[in-house]
Amino acid sequence: MYVLCVHTVSDPERYDELDLSQWEFYVLPRQVVADRDGRSMSLTWLQEHAGPTPYGELAGAVDEAAAR
Repeated sequence: MYVLCVHTVSDPERYDELDLSQWEFYVLPRQVVADRDGRSMSLTWLQEHAGPTPYGELAGAVDEAAAR
């Protein structure tokens, strides 16, 4: 299981790495990453294959991906 995280705030005045609402989380089963065979993953690719998951829904997304 992989959980990839992207901080989405670009304004330095608003930047707060502890504010979980400023992050997007992408949950991928290990096999999906392994199938990339070393190729890079862009943010666009992540959004197409995992969709961003809010922090409050992260546990459910991990459980769902583990069941696949």
